[in-house]
Amino acid sequence: MKLQPLFLSMIATLMLAAFSPSARAGTDSWIEVSHEGNGPALLFIPGLASSKDVWAETAAHLKDRYSVYQVQVKGFAGAPADPAMYEDGLLDGLSDALAAYIRDNNLDHPVVIGHSMGGYLALRLERDHGDLISKVMVVDALPFYSLIIKPGPTEDNMKPMAAGFKAQVIAGAKMDPAQRRPAQRQMLTRLIADKAGLETVTDWGMNSDVNVVGQAVYELMTSDLRGDLSAMTTPTLVLTAWEPGGRFNKAQTQGFWAHHYAPHKAATVEVISPSRHFIMLDQPKAFMARLDAFLAE
Repeated sequence: MKLQPLFLSMIATLMLAAFSPSARAGTDSWIEVSHEGNGPALLFIPGLASSKDVWAETAAHLKDRYSVYQVQVKGFAGAPADPAMYEDGLLDGLSDALAAYIRDNNLDHPVVIGHSMGGYLALRLERDHGDLISKVMVVDALPFYSLIIKPGPTEDNMKPMAAGFKAQVIAGAKMDPAQRRPAQRQMLTRLIADKAGLETVTDWGMNSDVNVVGQAVYELMTSDLRGDLSAMTTPTLVLTAWEPGGRFNKAQTQGFWAHHYAPHKAATVEVISPSRHFIMLDQPKAFMARLDAFLAE
């Protein structure tokens, strides 16, 4: 049977769309962004299964002097997810969505501040879209998440463990909420000391889409940015947390993080203590003081 020219043209168009970079255009629906204040632009990205409200106190502190943009990742803390976020390419898509937001809304080289997974995404923006931003603050996030899980991790050797963690996260949704919430809360006690914040962050996790959380965990555990750091030139401040009683002392913690960021010649690593992973909730005054100084530099 002979195909008509118009039909052939339609097939060609569809194939080009499927294999071109613009096929990721739909990822702009993976985030929503709120804005308040006036002045130089700041873009805040929350961490895994967190709400944009993790930055609420920080935003209130800054909005009289800056334009504060708070990102909500869909699928986290009750924000409905796009099912496309369940598939491979979640972190790529989120990075693309953030860059598109900066371009489409004419943000003039914002400072990007990211916590945990948000810190990783800030590094991705720095690597892939460094021309769009001016500075980066990474809050308790390494260039390769799996460095805190086992010695000598690589993207390949972490895949089986990452797949197992993803399956556990997704299976957790089948638990009775009366059992699941205490388990989630207990896990989070290692990450946040602030009691009110602990309850709030637990609620965010309970209301997150486990398919997006599981996919994010898998990709974070198998995505290594260490080889890209040497090419990054954006001024970057890395804040990490430490509190007494852990496996490592403060100097060892500082050394571990500084070692893994050493190839990034424009990066500075500092420790905030005593604090757990959610530095902005455990030590809000110290966090905001250091952020103010970084913005003024």
